[in-house]
Amino acid sequence: MATYALTVSTNDLGLGVLNSARTRIEKRRVSIADTYPPINNLVKIEKPTNNLGIAIFLLEPDDLTTYHVAKIFDSAGIPVYERFFSMPPSATSLDNTATGVLFGNSNIQFKDEGNNRGTPSSVRNVDFVGAGVEATFVGDTLRVFVQAGSQGFVAITDITPTSPGDNVGSKVKTDDNNVLQSCTSSTTAITVSVLAVTGSTFKPVVDINGTAATLTRNTLTDVWQGTAAITLTGASPYTVTATHSDGAIDTATVTIEAAPVVSSVLFSNAYSQGAGQTEHAAGQTLDLTITSPTLFDAVEVIYSNGLTATTAVGITEIANTLTHTLEVTVADQGSYGTGAPLILPAKARIRNLNGTWSNVFSSSDFGGTNGTHILALNNTRPSVTAGVITYPASQFALKGTEQATVAATYANVDSVLWTSASQLTVNDPTVMGNVVVNRLAGGYNIDTTNLTATAQRVANATTSTTNVVVWIADTNPVITKTLPAARLRSGVAAQNHVITLGSDQRLISIAMGAAAGTFSGSWATANNGLTNTRTLVVADSDPKGTATFTGLSAINLAGKEVTTVTTNLDYVLGGFVTRTVSFPLWDANQIREVAIGTDVVDVTKLVAFNVTRNRATTYRATVGDEIDKFTIINGNTLYNCDLENASTALTSPVLITIEETVA
Repeated sequence: MATYALTVSTNDLGLGVLNSARTRIEKRRVSIADTYPPINNLVKIEKPTNNLGIAIFLLEPDDLTTYHVAKIFDSAGIPVYERFFSMPPSATSLDNTATGVLFGNSNIQFKDEGNNRGTPSSVRNVDFVGAGVEATFVGDTLRVFVQAGSQGFVAITDITPTSPGDNVGSKVKTDDNNVLQSCTSSTTAITVSVLAVTGSTFKPVVDINGTAATLTRNTLTDVWQGTAAITLTGASPYTVTATHSDGAIDTATVTIEAAPVVSSVLFSNAYSQGAGQTEHAAGQTLDLTITSPTLFDAVEVIYSNGLTATTAVGITEIANTLTHTLEVTVADQGSYGTGAPLILPAKARIRNLNGTWSNVFSSSDFGGTNGTHILALNNTRPSVTAGVITYPASQFALKGTEQATVAATYANVDSVLWTSASQLTVNDPTVMGNVVVNRLAGGYNIDTTNLTATAQRVANATTSTTNVVVWIADTNPVITKTLPAARLRSGVAAQNHVITLGSDQRLISIAMGAAAGTFSGSWATANNGLTNTRTLVVADSDPKGTATFTGLSAINLAGKEVTTVTTNLDYVLGGFVTRTVSFPLWDANQIREVAIGTDVVDVTKLVAFNVTRNRATTYRATVGDEIDKFTIINGNTLYNCDLENASTALTSPVLITIEETVA
């Protein structure tokens, strides 16, 4: 049998150059075969277009029982073109062919443009279908006019709820899951998504149940996509019809689905946190069971300030079920002391398997039983406030087995228990008043809790703890002495030296005297008695050498006294700060010595500078003549050994600066 080459060009069909677009040719029967299952398609050939948007097919001719269909899909698999035709094709393009009427056998002679198309062997009905088809009889001649040109293409691709709180589900799609056929909806307010292809006008117009869709072009194609928000009217099921401005239509069926129903919301394990409990406080947990006559796969517990007994539980996905129990937490809806509690329900909703949410149901919708449908809420908590702690006279801590009294006040407390882990003995652990304790153990503690009050409120099964530190100072403080320098120097003006006494405990008081030098002012305390300082004033007249501090007394918070330090109480007065001495003018007396004003302790630490010569002068051990030298006589007198320097001081005296350094 002869074959014919059919060339399909997407560009010539007004679709632009579509590379790798799926192009399908189907050969079909005019009448469905009388078999089961019925066979309509005889041949289906599919291939992609090349880079010029062209695909070529070799096809056999049709007879009176067959015809062909051409389909083109874009890269997303969405159909963008469909056309019926007969083989062999005419010299005109598919887009302009007048063949569009399918017919069966008849005893009528059929002609097309005057050419015989054959005579059916038996009487058959002829049904002319398709937009732009007109059939009329002129005498004995039936004339059929098929308008050339595209009818456009439109498809409903999706339907969604206009409001996010509603749901559209159970979607049935065809054409590679691109074209929507039917769905269910919980609302009549829906948004319809459509796809349309350029027809007689570049930008098509699509009407959806009387509302124009807003279309946007897919870049560089003749495909347009858009939506229209509509409200369905009438009775369910509804038909949504999308109509292309060139006549093509597509429909989808929407069936309204009733929202799922909750049949019960019940509390369990309420008032189980303690004996005698009649109220619930924030943070306590219990169970909530939700039941429905239909399967559901998600739950949500709703919180509303002042209106619900529990905190929110976000959307929770669960296995398909008719009943579900989850743990819920009591919300903080206020404290009411000994007054009437706030009576509140829980609120929840469920989602059915199609994704439709129920209304919000309250547990009180199903009854008023306390602990089952409602809860009594009161977040009042017991509290114990510890006040002043009274220690033995003149003390701020305990030693030995000494006793202290802790003042305490109570609010909303039904019972209390005072306990100490190890350091204290509590005389009356359940007293609802001031609590008396005795030291049991512990050396020094002013920071760590050693007494705890646990208070209980029965009505809502709540407790509170109050932590107290009863100070203990049973061990002796350790005192350290810190000097500002190894030797404390004097000066023409008395020198101030800060003496520091450190302690590993807070002290009530500290005292100490000096054998050499004079303490000024009083002891200054920092770090709550851990650091104590006082200024020692040292004058040139104070005796040099090692001295010992006297009368040390350091008293800790419990009145324990120590009189020693970690090393010793010694200190050294030695050296002097820089001063300038002036020698007498040179005359017949030839005086070369002058008093320094204080004793020299260590000649190796002397530093001198001859101002007259503008250079240093250094120590020598004996009196004698030597340039740039000096010596010390009688322990406190400077002798200028530089005769040349001394003898030239006829009108201006020799000036020398001198000091004895610390090191």
